Amino acid sequence: MLNKWKKHFIQTQKGAYKNATLEKIDTHWLIFDSETEEAFSFTPETFADFEIKGYLKAIDEWVSLQYYSEQYLQADEKLLPVTENMPFRIQTRLPFAYEAWLAKLTHEQLLKITQFLNDLHYSLFDCLYCHNTALFMDTTDGTGVNFIFFDNGWLPCALSHTFYYSNKIFTDNQFDFLLANGQKFHLSD
Repeated sequence: MLNKWKKHFIQTQKGAYKNATLEKIDTHWLIFDSETEEAFSFTPETFADFEIKGYLKAIDEWVSLQYYSEQYLQADEKLLPVTENMPFRIQTRLPFAYEAWLAKLTHEQLLKITQFLNDLHYSLFDCLYCHNTALFMDTTDGTGVNFIFFDNGWLPCALSHTFYYSNKIFTDNQFDFLLANGQKFHLSD
């Protein structure tokens, strides 16, 4: 859905990853989200469902990990022993409709909206809900409005995106932001 550039750009945003650690409870390993205390099973399915990265002190870098066994994880060609309190980063998932909306934006639109959200102290990952009208359009041409709701933990924000849809590209865009404190902002192409 997202092209390589957009995926990389989005993954650099605040909230793109959750910090987690590995803990052994009785005889089972569990991955705990450091912020929410939510637990994930340490299984091949968990590693298939999420992009999980581990921190390698030797090279001072986060690397993608694959499940190898209950005792080892695989990073590229290296096997790493599983240890108590091993740090992880779990990639945050974007809602399907929202990711599809981001994929349809041009690079310039994505940069403009991201910068504006960041200036207002929101991340792309603060999205709670997205109604992507383009997903329901029967034709490749038409007009519509997308609704995206963000919450940064202290001030919800609603974004309405009015557009003309032509050849699967948004044009004549109007982006209207309304914050819960009554502030309104407008961006356009």
